[in-house]
Amino acid sequence: MILHLHLQHHQQEHLRQHHHVPVYPETNLGRWALWLTIPALALPLCWSVIAPLSGILRAVAVAVALAVPLLVVISLALDAAAIVRLRERSVLSITLGSVLGLIVGAYTIAVVLGPR
Repeated sequence: MILHLHLQHHQQEHLRQHHHVPVYPETNLGRWALWLTIPALALPLCWSVIAPLSGILRAVAVAVALAVPLLVVISLALDAAAIVRLRERSVLSITLGSVLGLIVGAYTIAVVLGPR
């Protein structure tokens, strides 16, 4: 009984010492996905600033806005590959990838099921 308790305590101590969850991505693919996810999440928030622009600035802003879906798809693919293939377990990769995936999923459902 005492030996069993000692082993349990030793295993718990081992897990505490060796189990860390990184905040920032540790793989290059995870870092790329993170840096592509940030603008993909930020652009819709900045649209209220971009929308009132006129002239050439508006044309540039619209071109950037049209590039965002491509950026989102690339970001989600890189994030999924980093998490599944390279076992990326950072908080930022999983959280931001999940949030972006939920936003894309909700938008897709709204477009498909929305009024015609």
